[in-house]
Amino acid sequence: ATRRFVKNLDMPIDSRLPIAASGVSRLLALDVPGWEQMLVLGRRHLVSGRWYDLIAAETGLERLPSTVRDHLWSDRLRAESCARMARWETDRILRALRDTGLQLILLKGAAYLARGLRPAQARMISDVDILLPFAQLPGAESALRAAGWQAAAATAYDDQYYRQWMHELPPLHHQTRSTTLDVHHNLLPRTNRLCPPSEPFFAAATQVPDSAAWTLSAPDMLIHSALHGFYSGEFANCFRDILDIHELALDFTSSEPEFWRQLYARTTLLGVGLAVFYALRYAVRHFATPIPPEAMAEFAQWAPPLPLLLAMDRAIEAVVLPDIPPALWARAAARVLYLRAHWIRMPPRMLARHLWTKYRMRRDRTLESI
Repeated sequence: ATRRFVKNLDMPIDSRLPIAASGVSRLLALDVPGWEQMLVLGRRHLVSGRWYDLIAAETGLERLPSTVRDHLWSDRLRAESCARMARWETDRILRALRDTGLQLILLKGAAYLARGLRPAQARMISDVDILLPFAQLPGAESALRAAGWQAAAATAYDDQYYRQWMHELPPLHHQTRSTTLDVHHNLLPRTNRLCPPSEPFFAAATQVPDSAAWTLSAPDMLIHSALHGFYSGEFANCFRDILDIHELALDFTSSEPEFWRQLYARTTLLGVGLAVFYALRYAVRHFATPIPPEAMAEFAQWAPPLPLLLAMDRAIEAVVLPDIPPALWARAAARVLYLRAHWIRMPPRMLARHLWTKYRMRRDRTLESI
């Protein structure tokens, strides 16, 4: 029954946010108020840097108001600047860690750039994410500090929170370049009930040609996007994660003949079936990702009970591309998904203690400012 229900609800949904050449006609049909809305959405979801070249390829730039054309050119330049920053920071990180002998794995945007994958296209990258073995973090952090990166946790509690419970060090900021580096030792917080072991990710990683850097394997990249999209609590940018999953699927199905079989095997091994099911489901619904029906049927074994699935469908649809300003339902859905992510992230007693501590800290800061 679950598989029939899942299959019947997999019809594509209008994403309202063009990301490919087929959407250029929709962009050209917008008036100035329509562009105001579209640019807000495109910038929020970090895809507006693509539009200048898409429209130029269809010789449509002259049909745009000059102010809109200027905004699109600015977003394109910003995306190029982000890519240069990510490549340079990757080079500097590798240089800082070259004497440690560590297997440095690039994650997310830096990895997509290194591999030349579709999600890197005009991507607005704000920081660089890397994955290192947990046991090697002290030596790596020492080497990075010597190269100018410093931890920037706001309080001693925040620093302890990251180091004791999370899947990463406190964010590191470079003293002279003002860039941000996130050093992970796993893909989810250690307290998360879904947290997979990190060893399989290192064992399956692949080295970038002509580089000392590594990336996750093809199926593990998609799994990481699924975990980030549906278990990190950052649903304000859920569209970007679903788009990444769609484009990774397009890249890997064309380069890896056994990709779906490999993804199923890795999903089973790592115990992340529900996250991957959601990822594939919403990629199909929002972008009509060409996933073989037999593969989707296999992943449907991890579908939640029907009432929960229907509720998740409505919540995701409300937060992926909300109206501007978002309706009351969209704000409520975002809050429910945020609370769900925190409920999964920590055991109840730990979560209650953490939330109470953060509340007291905010209250004390407010009282001090009065």
